Amino acid sequence: MAGTTSGVKITQKDGDVNIILYQGKTVNFEVIWGGATPINVTGFSAKLQARLVAATVTPMVTFESPSSGITVGGVNGKFTISMSAANTALLVPASGIYDLEITDGSGNVNLVMSGKFKIEAEVTR
Repeated sequence: MAGTTSGVKITQKDGDVNIILYQGKTVNFEVIWGGATPINVTGFSAKLQARLVAATVTPMVTFESPSSGITVGGVNGKFTISMSAANTALLVPASGIYDLEITDGSGNVNLVMSGKFKIEAEVTR
């Protein structure tokens, strides 16, 4: 996890990367796969889903490339995750879990990060 963040709070605990998304706020954050030595992600796709529990059928929220909130970089290893304030305002406050998976051009699926996920209710409207 690197770069700028907006509309979220990201913390690390015991190997998990926990995310709080603030309802009604513009979300924008970056994940760089490979950290200090970025891995070329040209041709990759990405998907992040949060659910109340893993078995829940309907996700709390989904981000996906190329057209639903995840933009994939290239040689910089960057995945930019974003959502407008209008769209986050529609999310229902809840707590659950999430993971972010990326898929390379050969169909290999890699887990990038996972942890707890919370949609925090908006106070200022």
